[in-house]
Amino acid sequence: MKNITNIAKEAYSMFYKRVDHRTDGWILMGSPWASIAIIALYFYMTKSAGPRFMRKRDAFSLDYVLKAYYILQILACAYLANSLLSAGWGWHYKIFCEPVDYSMKPMALKHARAVYFYYILKIVDLLDTMFLILRKKYRKVTWLHLYQHAGMVMIGWIWARYFAGGHGTLTVLFNCLAQMCMYLHYLMTSLRPKLKENMWWKKYLQRLYVFQFVLLLLHGSTVFLVRNCKYSRIATIILLFQNGILLLFFINYLWQDRIKKKKFY
Repeated sequence: MKNITNIAKEAYSMFYKRVDHRTDGWILMGSPWASIAIIALYFYMTKSAGPRFMRKRDAFSLDYVLKAYYILQILACAYLANSLLSAGWGWHYKIFCEPVDYSMKPMALKHARAVYFYYILKIVDLLDTMFLILRKKYRKVTWLHLYQHAGMVMIGWIWARYFAGGHGTLTVLFNCLAQMCMYLHYLMTSLRPKLKENMWWKKYLQRLYVFQFVLLLLHGSTVFLVRNCKYSRIATIILLFQNGILLLFFINYLWQDRIKKKKFY
């Protein structure tokens, strides 16, 4: 009971007193309501307005648009991964318990900007679903897809506003690396459609995502195991919940799409 009370107090303190003032004045950082509005508009466009708009229209090709989008995503993820590595994970961050550095030191600010850029990138990622709607690929707009995109926007805002650095940003780094692989896969198959006939690497890409979630769950749990760890337990619980839900959703997706349908790779 005492631990629950302490966590509740930490949550109250976090949302009302522990704002990272380095992000004051940054676009969309003043309040969570802008992010909530973006998510609400996203669900409206994907579940209502988008399908109604396409009802009597042919699917758009978007071939060149998608190629450009994939290249921009790969470059953005590469830039972000490099920023996180150079700002801490590549040289001085502790792997098991790294508190957030809220100072104005150059490396701390670089890490904060990287987390903010990640949040903006998660908003841009919502275009993934818009492109699926415009191409009438409704089957791919699953609840896993919607939850992952919407959830990452909200978590991205929380991280940029409260935890712009430290232990939890390993999730950002791993996600960027996985996203790079995914968009590279999309780009390759869009440039050479014949590759879709024998995508031998797809099973490894799927395993990479599962490995990512499992590793991040284990890494997040170390906050509770390291004595006197000063990284927020509230932040850790949010991370564990999000990665756990995504892992379950993804395993269920693989079960439905691979095992149940007898499609092995």
